[in-house]
Amino acid sequence: MRTLLAVWLATALMACQQGKNTRMAAAFAVHTHAISVYSGAQPTLDSVEVLLEGLDQEMIHMQVAAEAFDEMRFAALKQTYEQLASADSAVRNWPSQVVEVPGFEDSHTHGPGAHAHGPAHTHAPSPLSDLPPEEMLALQETQLAMIQAATDSLRAVSHRARTLLTTWKIDL
Repeated sequence: MRTLLAVWLATALMACQQGKNTRMAAAFAVHTHAISVYSGAQPTLDSVEVLLEGLDQEMIHMQVAAEAFDEMRFAALKQTYEQLASADSAVRNWPSQVVEVPGFEDSHTHGPGAHAHGPAHTHAPSPLSDLPPEEMLALQETQLAMIQAATDSLRAVSHRARTLLTTWKIDL
């Protein structure tokens, strides 16, 4: 009877461990997706500086040429500039908030076109590394939602900036 109980207990513990591993693997899959979303934003990030410069130059030009000053146009430029700078910052700062999934730190590469967090990325242990698997999965899902929202905002505001600048025929 004791042997049967010991076998049952060992089987139950292994099943529980496999459930934890499955949730951690799911958390790592979400983490990997979040990294690919971030990496996919690189072309937009590369164009932000040019857009910000174009918006800034147009605002300066409007202030200098007082006779051509249009308050609504200036307000649109200023608002777009501020939103673009904020969205750019949110995407660029996201890697510093990334929490690695324990046990998977070395399961991905950091080469070109791969899992690239940028210079702020390290594999240093995080206080959040001890989270239970369910909470780690939820954290990774939250990080994915954050980068998706930030990159969506960046793309939308970049498009708006391009539209404003091209509508008014400003060379980028």
